[in-house]
Amino acid sequence: IGSGLEESGGEVLMYASVDLRHWQALGTLCAAADLPPTDIAMGNMWECPSFFQSAGRAGLILSSCGADGYGPTFIGGHYADPRLIPERVDKLDWGGRVFYAPQVFSDERSRLLMFGWLAEERPVAEQVAAGWSGVMSLPRVLRIDPQGALLQSFAPELDALRGTVTR
Repeated sequence: IGSGLEESGGEVLMYASVDLRHWQALGTLCAAADLPPTDIAMGNMWECPSFFQSAGRAGLILSSCGADGYGPTFIGGHYADPRLIPERVDKLDWGGRVFYAPQVFSDERSRLLMFGWLAEERPVAEQVAAGWSGVMSLPRVLRIDPQGALLQSFAPELDALRGTVTR
């Protein structure tokens, strides 16, 4: 669960349940105070955390918000239950405030796929008048390289959506 503390910044809390009705607190997965020095604004609240592991590395994608920052961030490192030991902090997407709340899951081929919400930049009145706001992103395939960097590519299935090129 994403959270934040006014005095120290964002945190991700871990819980477990065997029946989805009764929950046990496992502790803090990661907190702003744990991060290595970075120029990336981390905000005072972390939303929509998505934790995953790849090739012996751990990754946490979250959306930071608050006076200090906004947008998705990748925190990479090693996992020692229940803690992520951060080694790096990278901006996940350079699209400004448009790509938000990305979530990662593993598909039937054990690939890590990520979708995010593409938020609107048009005025709220236009969104209300249109009857819709935002759209989900195209899927990205993720992996963490041996140096701990997050690598992203579009899912190759998207090629099937391409039509004939006309000039």
